[in-house]
Amino acid sequence: VSRVLVRASVGHRSAILPPLPYDDVGKCTVGADVGHALYEPVHINNMHISGSCKIQEYMAAGLPLLVSDRSSLRELVESCACGVVADESSPESIAQAVNALLSDREAATRMGEAGASAFEHSRSYRERFAPVIELVRQRQAK
Repeated sequence: VSRVLVRASVGHRSAILPPLPYDDVGKCTVGADVGHALYEPVHINNMHISGSCKIQEYMAAGLPLLVSDRSSLRELVESCACGVVADESSPESIAQAVNALLSDREAATRMGEAGASAFEHSRSYRERFAPVIELVRQRQAK
């Protein structure tokens, strides 16, 4: 990532954090400019993550998303107008996406607001897990 920031000329405006325990990520999210989910497809969990908790937390926080260019994630950011995609294996692609978000703050703000709205209305945990909760209730009632 640091190579990307240098090429993107945003190194002086960015903080590279060390790996954090998941419980500490939320503390850093509040002051972030972008929520990223760039993962190499080395594991099946990284190939199909359009509903991952981290992405939804970024949406709930109103952050524009920077996600890997995979069909499920591309569909998410396009349908919700909440972010951009990048090829996670290409520093140039990541730099271009970061520059696009940081150089047009109005567009990034609109993306963040669109993500927050989508989370509230159609992608909230309550909405996404409602069918599962209903199925569990039906099974318990038997």
